[in-house]
Amino acid sequence: MTRMTSDEIRKVQLDMLSAFHTFCLENGLRYFLDAGSLLGAIRHNGFIPWDDDIDLGMPRVDYERAISLGKNGFGGHYKIMTAEEGIYPFAKVIDTRTLMIEFPNTHRNEIGVYIDLFPKDGVQDFSKKWFKKCKKVEFLGKIYWFNKLSIYTWKKHGNFIKKVIAFLGRTFITEKMRYKPLKKIDKIAKELPFDDAPYCATIVAGGMANCVPTTCMNKYELHKFENLEVNIPVGYDEYLRKLYSHINGGDYMVLPPEEKRIKHDNEAYWL
Repeated sequence: MTRMTSDEIRKVQLDMLSAFHTFCLENGLRYFLDAGSLLGAIRHNGFIPWDDDIDLGMPRVDYERAISLGKNGFGGHYKIMTAEEGIYPFAKVIDTRTLMIEFPNTHRNEIGVYIDLFPKDGVQDFSKKWFKKCKKVEFLGKIYWFNKLSIYTWKKHGNFIKKVIAFLGRTFITEKMRYKPLKKIDKIAKELPFDDAPYCATIVAGGMANCVPTTCMNKYELHKFENLEVNIPVGYDEYLRKLYSHINGGDYMVLPPEEKRIKHDNEAYWL
């Protein structure tokens, strides 16, 4: 295998984003840049300079239809990898010609070069009930990670206690049990449909920290991202101020200090 350069990884991701944009147009699917990629589009007209991934959001109904249409492949060498195939409670779009190794020196999760695909679910209000739901989903996500990855990697890389936990996990957690947290996550997250809700959030990743009025996320416009024109939500300003409220009082246009410009711990190769 030949190791990919940072420029090659970004080129693959941009080609994948372009193909996914076309895939969504052809199938009447709603999608938009999300999280750091949305910030990158607004602040840099592309990638955040020290970032190396792409994040997309989709209303849950479109997300599930995209998975159904794309899990067996689209655009030649792309496919949508379901949450069941991975270690996170959300899907990813991957390039099947590549191998990316996340956390190569610790957890070592092998996957293709990817784009994160986050479902947006409905939220009724900011009551304790919904905060508790999101906290429960966060906890279940950690259990799912443990079931799918940690019980294997701790056997090799953990300390004595982790190796004992890994041994017990591998012994007593059956194949069927590994997916129970994911099923519970989906049940909680899908309780209120996106289009019927006054608010929405990525309940499976971040929860109430990214909760905004659904009107921020249900209409889209084109915006420059590197050499592409792709969808962003019309309410991007309110959303980004909420998402980055813990940094510079929500002024997301201000660059963070250099010590907080963190890159992902990944390696990527051509197959």
